[in-house]
Amino acid sequence: MNKTNTIMMSQDDTSKGHILVVGHVTRDIFEDRQQLGGGATYAARAASAFGCRISLVTASPASSLLKPLQDDTHITLHRKKCHEFTTFILNHCGGRRELSLVSRAPDLAPEDIPESARKIPLAYIAPVIGECGRAIIDSLDSTKIVIGAQGWLRQVNDRGVIVPHLLPEAKILPDVHVIVFSEQDFPNAE
Repeated sequence: MNKTNTIMMSQDDTSKGHILVVGHVTRDIFEDRQQLGGGATYAARAASAFGCRISLVTASPASSLLKPLQDDTHITLHRKKCHEFTTFILNHCGGRRELSLVSRAPDLAPEDIPESARKIPLAYIAPVIGECGRAIIDSLDSTKIVIGAQGWLRQVNDRGVIVPHLLPEAKILPDVHVIVFSEQDFPNAE
């Protein structure tokens, strides 16, 4: 079953043209290459392509992998410094994508978000592996909050493989306006 919901945003929703994006940018390793990935990366780059200004809060080491974000004049990168990216190996098995977690950057906390960015009217919280807790949402003064719930709908099993699992953060979200996820992230969703 493939469910798609379309959300129309009025001009007032982005009238200031500024979006806060919070979540790990990732290093994705494929058989023949590695690339920058993660919901925060894709959301920031897509919004930038529409001319929005983006404040992207993440945790990562300094790396040439960040160049597409650093070179984008619409994106201001606020990076919590650390020694490693959240890194996934992506394989395809029997027509399905399988992710394995290789390394994980530290969790993000409210103090990692600049005070001025907490007031941006539209926030997109995009965890990939549970790095954004409820405290992040509670710290925001944003009038619209969108959650890319992928990272709250999975965990790492004992072999390092990502499997569906509902984390506590995904259960009660009273201040959230929109939740985005795929059936691949949480196949038992209704």
